Amino acid sequence: MSGERDVTSEMAMQWFREKFRDTLSRMDSSLGLYEAMAHLPERQFDVVVLHHILGYDTHHTAEVLGVNEVTVRSHLRHAKRRIASHMGLFVDSDPVPYD
Repeated sequence: MSGERDVTSEMAMQWFREKFRDTLSRMDSSLGLYEAMAHLPERQFDVVVLHHILGYDTHHTAEVLGVNEVTVRSHLRHAKRRIASHMGLFVDSDPVPYD
């Protein structure tokens, strides 16, 4: 039963991810933020949406994705840099703050 639930959860995440990326890519942003987010790798995108859009703390984000909190913080840090680079911005090396 657990394996069945995992497959269903992954299918739901995939559907949501595709729909949300499509919506982001069509949204107008003079800064290019939405377009930059839509181009994130899958895990970075998931972490950014859960943490920054839905407001999940690091612990809850880690639970939802089945990873540890250090991995969540790493994905957030790399996503921040990738988004900034896509937008032509400089990002300092400050670590992602803990929740």
